Amino acid sequence: VFDGSVSVGAFVAVASVFCTTTHEMGNVFEAFMKSSAMVGPLRTLTHYFNLSTDLKVCKAINRERRKITTELITSATFGGASIDGIPIELKSVSFKHKDSVLERSFDKLSLTIPQGKLVAVVPSASSKTSCGRSVVMGLLGQRLYPTGGLVMIPSHLRVLHVSKTPMFFGEDLWDNLVFGDTNANRNHVMDLLERLNMKATKAELVSGLKPQVSEDEAHRGPPWYHKFDDLERAKIHLVRAFIMNPEVLV
Repeated sequence: VFDGSVSVGAFVAVASVFCTTTHEMGNVFEAFMKSSAMVGPLRTLTHYFNLSTDLKVCKAINRERRKITTELITSATFGGASIDGIPIELKSVSFKHKDSVLERSFDKLSLTIPQGKLVAVVPSASSKTSCGRSVVMGLLGQRLYPTGGLVMIPSHLRVLHVSKTPMFFGEDLWDNLVFGDTNANRNHVMDLLERLNMKATKAELVSGLKPQVSEDEAHRGPPWYHKFDDLERAKIHLVRAFIMNPEVLV
């Protein structure tokens, strides 16, 4: 510009192009950095989406349950009787953990449970082990599948398995309580909390306040989670099952 080789107009035009290009490159870089931040979560999601599932096994078992239930209803044994007369059965069930050094956890276990009964599985007086009680619970709750034999649960019965470890999500206490039954009656829920002596949980729902927690606590659970002791958390985990009210609760 100063020596006259470039006009002021041309210089301004070039400067304007560089300014626009720099701004656009800034936007591209910002978008790139945002995309890079998503790579980790996307990699994790891709990993989980590609894990094998038990969907085919579960579908086959449920089809078999429907088939056997239909056969029992129309058979001479249960013909004309209520469908509620069909028992829950373990027929010559065997089970072995994949990583177990034992040949089997147990072999040819048979068990009959009439509908409407409360049953506790306990070891014999002479037993020195748990006798696979958690495995039996897992089989009845359809968390585990037998390596032999048949677990027969009539197809019209909903089964809910309550895990040992309480699991929660999101921030809202009410949503955690009615998970699985979003149309739950509030009075019924409050009555259950009262009967289980869950005063802290009931008070939290009545207050409707969201407690303030530190950033570190927020990473370790919902805001209300830190106000309750382990027993209250376990009760919340259990009362969800009572609210859902399945036909078979394990």
